[in-house]
This record gives sequence, structure tokens and C-alpha cells, in this order.
Amino acid sequence: MVIEDDPRSAELVALHLRAAGLNPVTVGTGEAGLEAVGSLSPAAVVLDIHLPGMTGWDVLETLKADPSTASVPVVVVSVEPERGRGFALGATEYLVKPVAGEHLLAAVSRALQHTRAPVPGGTLPEGRSVVVVDDDPLALKLVRSTLEPLGWTVHTCSRGLDAADLVRAVNPSVVIMDLLMPEVDGFAVIDELRAGDTDSGPPIVVLTAKSLTSEDLGRLEGRIAFVAEKAGLDLASLARRLAQVAAAGEAETASGTSHETGDGGAP
Repeated sequence: MVIEDDPRSAELVALHLRAAGLNPVTVGTGEAGLEAVGSLSPAAVVLDIHLPGMTGWDVLETLKADPSTASVPVVVVSVEPERGRGFALGATEYLVKPVAGEHLLAAVSRALQHTRAPVPGGTLPEGRSVVVVDDDPLALKLVRSTLEPLGWTVHTCSRGLDAADLVRAVNPSVVIMDLLMPEVDGFAVIDELRAGDTDSGPPIVVLTAKSLTSEDLGRLEGRIAFVAEKAGLDLASLARRLAQVAAAGEAETASGTSHETGDGGAP
């Protein structure tokens, strides 16, 4: 639930939340917000302080005084740097505008974890990580702001030249690879990571703006988990598929370890 009277701010907040797989509902007044929280029982509330009529302080105080809504976490997003007052009234998180998208998502994610609410994309085992290789800073930022709130540890690399070394050092759950990069492109990095044994190493997901030819697809066949196009990318769907790929890779690794142990004990 997003309670914000500025349409542009409300839409920007909703855009970030949708990108993380959440389902934001926006209202423009405190009175409408209280009514909506009571009827919809949201997982969390993102609350502005400067609202027409009933202020955000009044909304926060009313929510926390009502036993039916007191447990709903509230993330205050305001130009007022009054964190002490916000926490005293029961806010779970307090952000001062302007707020970067990744900071908003991190705060909402912490609020959801505070109430043990399910996070879109599935609960991630401790230690799941991803290496993102892309020379586009915006692409790196978008992937980071999408995955970190869902529990991923995100390592980024802007040069293909350094990518293979980073992957070997980190040993991530999955690798996200752009194909179009200067000096050393994504194809060359995949060739290096899959040299000799196409089944070794973490799963690789290609995220690219390149229109793949049949030759490109043939070069990638058997070496990657799937291809996602940057144009019209659904970040929430990408997060879900990455979780599935990582889980499958972990299961395969565990199965292989189990088989090796069994073979070692055979006569």
C-alpha cells in the first residue's frame, strides 16, 4: 500500500515495487489509506508524511493504535528528516527524500522480513549469489536493485576481460552475462568458463540487447540456462527464473556430490 498524494512520486514508487515483483496499490490521502489498509490487509505500507487533510503522522499513529493493523510494517518516505519521531510512532523504516530505487526496495524488503511475509521470487537459501557481467551501468543497477531486496548477494563486473576471474573467485549460484561488450565480449567469456567441460561451473543466463542469429544460438547451445532480452524485460519474471535456475544448479551439485560419495565407498 502506497499512501502518497504526489502522482509522480506515487507512480515512481509503484514502478520500483512492481519491478521487484510486488503488487502496489496507491492512494492519495491518509483517510483513503487507512480505509484501504483495513480492507486489503497489505504486507507493508509506504507512507508519505505531507498529505492533504490527515497527515502521515496521524496515519502512522492510527495504524499502530489499532490492533488489527498494528503489525503491518510501515516504511515512511518523507522530505522531513524526523527519523526519531517516525520510529517513536512505530515506523519500521524511515527514508528521507530523494530516495534511490534500490534503497526503497531494500527498506521494503527488510520490512517484509520483519513480519516474515513471503518475498516474491521465493525464499533464498543463505549464501545464494550472482555475478552480473555488463558494461551498461544502468543494467547493472537494475539487476542489483531487483535481486538484492530478494536476498541475493550481487557481484557486478563491467568488463568481459575480468569476468571469468571474478566468477572463479566468487563461485556464484548463477552468472548473468551480456554478450555485447568491448574488448572481450560475452561469447568469449562463456567460451572461457565452459572450456573443456560444458557442464562445469555455475549456470549462465544471457541478458542481452543483441538479436541472436542461428550461429549465435548454436554457439550458446548446451552452455547456458536461458536467454533474456533486455527490450521489454520483466524484472520480476527474471528474478523468479534465476531462483529456479540457481535451485536446479544447487540440486545437481548436491546430487553429484552424493554420487561421488557413494562411488567412493563402493568395493
